[in-house]
Amino acid sequence: MKVGYAVLYEDGTLTISKNYIILQRPILRDYGKFNDTDVPWVNKSKTIKSVRILNQVKSNCMKEWFDDCKNLTTLIDFQNLDVSDCEDFVFTFYGCKSLTDISSLKNWDVSNGRDFASMFDHCESLMNISALTNWNVSNGKDFSAMFYNCISLRNVSTLNDWNIQNCGIVDRIFCGC
Repeated sequence: MKVGYAVLYEDGTLTISKNYIILQRPILRDYGKFNDTDVPWVNKSKTIKSVRILNQVKSNCMKEWFDDCKNLTTLIDFQNLDVSDCEDFVFTFYGCKSLTDISSLKNWDVSNGRDFASMFDHCESLMNISALTNWNVSNGKDFSAMFYNCISLRNVSTLNDWNIQNCGIVDRIFCGC
């Protein structure tokens, strides 16, 4: 599914927008229009420091979007990213070792999500996941290693209300934390 446009700026900011928007700053790479199952910034993942969703965009597949963005620290305006029809969140933020704050994901509608495996795997600086407390994950089937090796996590009890009793796999969801 076509999502919108992506531009990576020299300061490490990746912007994603529904319409073609260029900010007044030096561009490292203009990716143009992209598809949600083939994110074009994969070869520049280590360059990305922040991601900003400029206006309402929709994705049906978040698989590996920010995989190995080890310098990613900031998620801006992620409430503008409609994931309500998305089923696959596998490796979405895998290896984002510098990511500390995911509060921008608080209002994501993940109710159709089925696969959350390794979604935050190796997010070593992530300390607080309370923003995910109200996520409706009742359709989830695979949560394996979702927070694997998130060594800075302090309180995982905030997810006690998640309805994952009937899901298929919860193996190693918090292993290494």
